[in-house]
Amino acid sequence: MAVPSSAPDEDRGYILCIIMAFTLALALALLCCRFYVRIKVTKNPGWDDVFIILAMMIANVAVGMASAAVYHGLGKHIYSLSPEDIHQAIKWSLIQSLPLGLAAMCTKISIFIFLRRIFLTTQTKWTWTWTLHFINGVNIVANLASATTELAQCTPVAKLWDPTVPGTCWTPRTQAAIGIFQGATSIFCDFAFSLIPIVFLWNVHINSKIKFGICSLMGLGFFTAVCATVRTVIANTESFEDFTYDDLTWNIWI
Repeated sequence: MAVPSSAPDEDRGYILCIIMAFTLALALALLCCRFYVRIKVTKNPGWDDVFIILAMMIANVAVGMASAAVYHGLGKHIYSLSPEDIHQAIKWSLIQSLPLGLAAMCTKISIFIFLRRIFLTTQTKWTWTWTLHFINGVNIVANLASATTELAQCTPVAKLWDPTVPGTCWTPRTQAAIGIFQGATSIFCDFAFSLIPIVFLWNVHINSKIKFGICSLMGLGFFTAVCATVRTVIANTESFEDFTYDDLTWNIWI
């Protein structure tokens, strides 16, 4: 492995910490606003609120794991770290994918339940409702498959972050195929859950402010779809030779 000639002690871990702190604070603020409206204004909480709380709790676990990875050297050049820190940084960076996938699944389930409540209160053709069920099914299957395969790529699991451990791993082609599948399903669900309410509500006779608010909120899913696209491209094009340094870019787009 070639040693970069510039900034040998460069540490980019703080970038991920700033992004995590900002997005976590923003998510918490929006969650509080949501529950204020649901409990105090509409007085109509539902199962979608339960799943979004669950998603928030699981996401906090992932943030803790990512923070542990940064503490052990994620964002630094791998040659500047001790073997133990290399193993710990890689381990927590990989393991965090499990709660992140489950948090994404719960978030999309919450969106599914929310949209279904809207559809049931309007004159909806059965095709709309079953399309929602299909997309949510893809979301659940894909994320559960991701959660189970992420840590099943090597036997024993420790070989994922410590290549000196005796054992076997799936071929790079298999790992790449799984990564592409996971990325493609995530992109599909994000785009679908953003586009369907916009198309559906376009000709529905409801208050224009409510229609605009719902469409704008669901439209944020396009941003998450873009993030999923970028991280899928990064995961399947980068060499990750300097793993603890290069992997930070992928983490930023999670």
